[in-house]
Formats: sequence, C-alpha cells, structure tokens
Amino acid sequence: MAFDVSAATADSPWLAALAWMKGVFSRQQSLAQSPLGAIPENTIPERLRPHLLEVDKDGKPTGLRGDRYEFWIYRQLRKRLATGELHLDDSIRHRRFGDELVASDRAAAVLRDLDSPWARQPVDATLDGLCTDLHRLLLTFDRDLRQGKLKHLDYDAERKALAWRNPGMDKEDALQAAFYAKLPARGVADVFRFVDERCRFLAALTPLQPR
Repeated sequence: MAFDVSAATADSPWLAALAWMKGVFSRQQSLAQSPLGAIPENTIPERLRPHLLEVDKDGKPTGLRGDRYEFWIYRQLRKRLATGELHLDDSIRHRRFGDELVASDRAAAVLRDLDSPWARQPVDATLDGLCTDLHRLLLTFDRDLRQGKLKHLDYDAERKALAWRNPGMDKEDALQAAFYAKLPARGVADVFRFVDERCRFLAALTPLQPR
C-alpha cells in the first residue's frame, strides 16, 4: 500500500494487479470477495489456475483464492523489481536505469575525467574484444562439457538443453529427497496460517520500512 511502483511500459499487467489490490484493500475488502471479472488480465498463467482459482465440480472457476493470488503477485513484483522492469523512484536499489545515466551535455567531460581505456577507443573495438573473449570462453566450456569435466551438468541431446545435477549427493541425501518428493504440496499462506494458529507468531512481526 505504501510503495509507489512504476513500470517501463504503461500496460504492465503486474502494475495493474498492484493497483487493483490497493483499491480492494483501501475499501477494507479481501481479494476473495472480488468478482472474477475484476482480476487484471494476464496475471494468472494457465498452469496456476487450479492453484489460484476456486473451481466447481465441473472445473469452472467460481472465485479467487485471494491469499495465494496476493502472494503470487508479490513474487512477481519482487522479481521484476530485481530485473528493472518495475521501479521504485524513491529507493536506492530499484530506481530507473535512466536515473543513473549522465546527461548528454556532460558526457564528454565525464569520460575525460574517467580516463578509462574503454573510453579512449571506439565502441566497436570494445565490443569486438568482448565478443572474442566470449567466443573463447564458449569454446572452452564446450570442450570441457564434451570431455565430461563438468560433473554438475548433463546435456540432453533430445531436448537440446543443459540440466544441473548434484554429483556429491550421497545415499542419505537421495533418501531424504525421495521422502520429501512424496509429501503433498501446500501453499505458503496455508503453512503460515497453520503455524500462527499454534504460536501466534504473526502478531510479533514488524513490517519492514521502504528503503
């Protein structure tokens, strides 16, 4: 409610979701009370519909799981603040990229003061050098992968994709992984609610102040 978030594009669905949630909360209502048609478009992917929506016996959506949707939106906001897609103009870490740039009329003087080798050669030459280094690193990576030196990576020839694996997993780790894989998934909000019913930890939390 306190954050003034902006986006690089005006049609960001996550910005629309945040504005909608602020409106609902300002009316002292819950998201679950809102009609399905009010949910901003493109904020519930198809794969998450069974988890974020209430459905009837025929599989048709009847309502929104408000706490899960709220947590989902918070995760998307955090992710996009980290990538620079969304901004907090009064923050230190999440301002617009343009705020860090030097005005065009001061660029020449700033470059002279930097006395950087990169600033003394054409940008094409710098990019060519970086591309050469990158190509060398890619060849080294390809060679090591083919020779089996990268024990933590497997190459799936059919999918043409790399897969990470833990070469140091012992029998005990494998046993625990198999055990936890059989446990049913639970929403984070459900876990919080369960724990709070037994120890009331939520009442002891203090909200973080924006930086």
